[in-house]
Amino acid sequence: MSRFFKGGSNDSDAESVDSSEGNRVVASKTKTEESSSAEEESSEEESSSSSASESSESESESESESESESESESEKSKESESDSETSDEDKSEQSETDSEEDSESSESESGSEESESESESASESESEGEAESESESEESERAGPSSFLKKPEEAKPAGSRFLRGESSEESSDEEEGRRVVKSAKDKRLDEFYSVIDNMKNAMSGNKWMVVSNEFDQLNKIAQKSSEAGRRPPAYIEFLSNLDQKVEGADKAFIKSLDAANGRALNALKQRVRKISRQFTSEIQRFRENPEAFMKPAAEVAEVPKPAAKAGQDEVIVGGVATRGIVAPTTDEPKTEEISPSDIFKHLRAIFEARGKKSTDRTEQIRFLEKLSSIAVTDYQRLRVKVALLAARFDINTGSSQYMPFEQWNGALKELHSILDILDANRKVVIVEQVEDEFEDEEEAVAASANNNGVVQIQGSVVSFLERLDDEFTRSLQMIDPHAPEYIERLKDETALYTLLVRSQAYLERIGFVESTSRLIMRRLERVYYKPGQVIRANEESALRALSPDFDLAVTPRATTDTPDKLINALCVYLYNHGISLLRTRAMLCHIYHEALQNRFYKARDMLLMSHLQDSVHAADIATQILHNRTMVQIGLCAFRNGMIQEAQYALQDISTTGRIKELLGQGIQAPRFGQFNPDQERLDKQLVLPFHMHINLELLECVYLTCSMFMEIPVMAAASAASDARKRVISRPFRRMLEYTDRQLFTGPPENTREFIMQASKALAEGDWRKSEELIHAIKIWSLMPDTDKIKSILSDKIREEGLRTYLLSYAAFFDSVSLDSLAETFDLPLQRVTVIVSRLLSKREIHAALDQVHRAVIFERVEINKLENMAISLSEKTAQLHEANEKLYEQKTQHTNPQDNRRREKTGSVKRRNDRSDNRGRQDMN
Repeated sequence: MSRFFKGGSNDSDAESVDSSEGNRVVASKTKTEESSSAEEESSEEESSSSSASESSESESESESESESESESESEKSKESESDSETSDEDKSEQSETDSEEDSESSESESGSEESESESESASESESEGEAESESESEESERAGPSSFLKKPEEAKPAGSRFLRGESSEESSDEEEGRRVVKSAKDKRLDEFYSVIDNMKNAMSGNKWMVVSNEFDQLNKIAQKSSEAGRRPPAYIEFLSNLDQKVEGADKAFIKSLDAANGRALNALKQRVRKISRQFTSEIQRFRENPEAFMKPAAEVAEVPKPAAKAGQDEVIVGGVATRGIVAPTTDEPKTEEISPSDIFKHLRAIFEARGKKSTDRTEQIRFLEKLSSIAVTDYQRLRVKVALLAARFDINTGSSQYMPFEQWNGALKELHSILDILDANRKVVIVEQVEDEFEDEEEAVAASANNNGVVQIQGSVVSFLERLDDEFTRSLQMIDPHAPEYIERLKDETALYTLLVRSQAYLERIGFVESTSRLIMRRLERVYYKPGQVIRANEESALRALSPDFDLAVTPRATTDTPDKLINALCVYLYNHGISLLRTRAMLCHIYHEALQNRFYKARDMLLMSHLQDSVHAADIATQILHNRTMVQIGLCAFRNGMIQEAQYALQDISTTGRIKELLGQGIQAPRFGQFNPDQERLDKQLVLPFHMHINLELLECVYLTCSMFMEIPVMAAASAASDARKRVISRPFRRMLEYTDRQLFTGPPENTREFIMQASKALAEGDWRKSEELIHAIKIWSLMPDTDKIKSILSDKIREEGLRTYLLSYAAFFDSVSLDSLAETFDLPLQRVTVIVSRLLSKREIHAALDQVHRAVIFERVEINKLENMAISLSEKTAQLHEANEKLYEQKTQHTNPQDNRRREKTGSVKRRNDRSDNRGRQDMN
C-alpha cells in the first residue's frame, strides 16, 4: 500500500512503511560495502543533504497548499483530487522501482548497485518528507474555518478495510459522536404507530382502499408483538375506534363514495367485525375504563441510567450511545404540589386556554379531576366541577361524532355530585347570571349578604342536562341499532331520567320557573312515546333516588301514581308556564300519548281544539316531525278501534307524499336528481330520531292500503256498474298498485304485504270474500300490533260488510229482488247487520231499490240515466274538482291549511267576513 494514500493512513502506518523501506536500503548497503565503502559514505552524505533540502521544500509547499485550501472550498476539492491521483501514480511507480531494485540487486555489478542505493535513499527521504507534509496539510484542512462545509465523503474518504488501525466504520462513529440504539421491540412499536398514523390520514380523506391495506399490515405487526410477549394496548384502542367508525357509516355515506372505496369500506367492515369478536373482552374492558386499560403500557418503570467511569470509551444512557465520560444524573424532577388556595389561579389559566387549538383537553380534564380531589370547601368543589363539566363537553366539538362513553358517564357522575353538594348545603346555588364572579371564596361569601346569605356560582344545571341529553340522543343516532352496543347504551336512559327528576327537585326548590319548564319538557320527551309499564318502571327508579320525605311540586307522588296522570301533570304545567314552542310540543306529546292508549276521540278532539294545523307550518322542523308522528299515531289508533274511514283520512297526507321516512324523522331520502349537499345532509341527520322511537313503516303501509281497499273496492264497483269511470279517487297509490297488478300476465303466490293486499282486493271485487279474508289474515305484520286476535276479528267483519256492499253495487242491475236471509247466509252476517247495510245504501241513493221488511227482501228498480243526466253529473264533478283546486290554491297563497279559518281572516286578522256579509244584508234591508 502506498504511503501517499491520505484516507486511511495514520502515524503507525507511516512508520511501518518507513521501516520496510529502510530494511531494503540496509540490505543494499551491505552488498555495496563489499565493493567500496568510501563511495558509500560519500553517497550517503549527498543523499542526506538532498533529502534535507527536499524535505524543507515539501514543508513549504504543504504550508502554501494548506493556506490556499483554506481560502475556498472549490480549490480544496480540486487539490484533494489531484493529490489522490498523484498518490496513485506514485504508488504504481514505487511498486515498479521496488521490483526493478530486487531484480537488479541480484544480477548487476557493484557500480550499478551504488547508483541504485543512492536513488533509493533519495526517494526514501522524499517520501518521508511528502508524508509529513501531507499529514500536516490534512490537520490544517480539518482545523480550517471552512472545514464544516465539506461533505462527509470529501472531508474524509472511507478507508480501505485492508489497512491496519481503525476501520471506516469506527471513523464515522467518531464523527457522529452519538447514535441511537433500538431494540426489536422499539422498532416494532415505531412501525406500529406509523401504520396507525397512515390509517388515520387515509380515513380523514376517505381513502378506504389504503385503510384496508394498512389494516392488514397492522394485524401482522400486532400478531408479531403477541408472539414476542404482549400485544400493544394501543391496538385494542385503535380497533375499538375503527369499529365505531366503520359501523357508523350508513348507506348514504357509502353511496357518496366511489365504487372502489365503497367496496373497500364494506370489506373492511366485515374484517373489523370478525377481528373484534376475537377481542370482545378486551374491547369491553377498554370501553369501560380506557385509562385503566392503557395504564400498563403507559406506566413502565424507567430503566436506570448506568453511571460512566473515567477512561470508558462508550456508555449507553437512555438508549443513546455516547463517547467519553458521562456524569451520572440521579436527581428526579419534583412534582408541583397544589394547595387549595391556588385552585382559583389554576382555574383562571384553564379558562384562558379553553378554545385554543393547541389545548390538550384530555390533560385539562385530568388536571381538573386532581383539583377536585384537592378542593376543601363546597364553593371550591362546585367551581371545579362546573369547569370539569365544561371541559368534558369540549372533548367533542363537532356534530359528526358523539361524546365518548367514559366522558358521558363522567359528566353524569359530576352532575349527581353537584346535586348532592347543593342538597347538603342550601347556602350555595348555581345560577346562569352572576353579577360578579369572585376568585376568592371570602369575597364571594361577603358579597352573598346582598342575596340573603346565598353564595351564587355562575353556571347552568339545565344547560348541562340538555347537552347531556343531546349527546345521549346523538350516540343512539350513530350506533348501529341492530348491534348489542345499542341495547347497552339504551340502558343509560334510566340513569339520565333519574338525573332529570333530581334536577327538577333542585330547580323547584330555588324557584327558577323558566328553567323548570325546559327541564320538564325534556322529561316529557323521555316518556310520552313509551308504554305504561316502562314509564312506571322509570318513575319508580327515579323516585328512589329522592329522600322519602321529599316530594315534587309539579308531579307529587300521590296524584301521579299512573302514567296517564304523570303525563297529564307535566303537560298542564307546560300549558301554564311554558313558552309558545314548549306549549305546542307539550300538546303534541299529550295527543300522541292519548292515541297510543287507544283513546281516539279524546286525541282527535284535543287536536281539533288546539288548531295546531294552522300554526305548525311556522314551527321548527323537529316540531313538524312530532306533528306528523302524532297524526300517524292517531290513524293507527283509529284502525285499532275499527274506524277504517277515520284511519284512512289521518294517514292519507303522510302516505301519499312518497317521503314517509323524511316526514317522520326516520331517515334521509336521497334526491332523485343531483347529490346530497354535505351541510344539509349533516343537519338532516341530526333530526333523525333514535331507532327505538321509530314507527314501523311496513305496518303503516299495510294499515293504509287495507283501509284504502275497504273504501276503494265498493267505489270502483259502483263506477263500473254505472258505466261511469269518472268517479272520485280516494287513494291514488292504491289505484296505481291495483292497475299494475291487473296488467300482470301471470300472478304467483304473494310474497310481501303489498301483494297480499292486492290479491285480497281482487278477490273482494269478484265477491270471493273468504279468499280475501284468508289473504288478509296471512299477513304477518299484524303480530306487531297489540291485541292481534281482536284486530283480525275486526278485519273479518269489515271484509264481510264491504263484500256485501260490493256485491249489491256490482250486480244490482241483474236482480229484480234479493232476499235478506240469503244475503245474511252468503256473507255470514247477522240479519240485523245486513238490514243496516242495505238501509244505508238506500239512504245514500247508491242503489235504486226498496226494502220490503214484511217479506225480508230488497226490490230493485230499473233506472236508466239518459244523456242529459250523465252530462249534468259530469258537470257537477268537474265543478267540484275546480272548487277543490281553488281551495288548495287559496291555502297556498294565505299560508294556512284550514279553508274555513282563511275565509274568516283578513290582512289585519281582526275583522271577519261573516260580519261583512251581515252588514251588507242590513244595508239592503234599509234600502
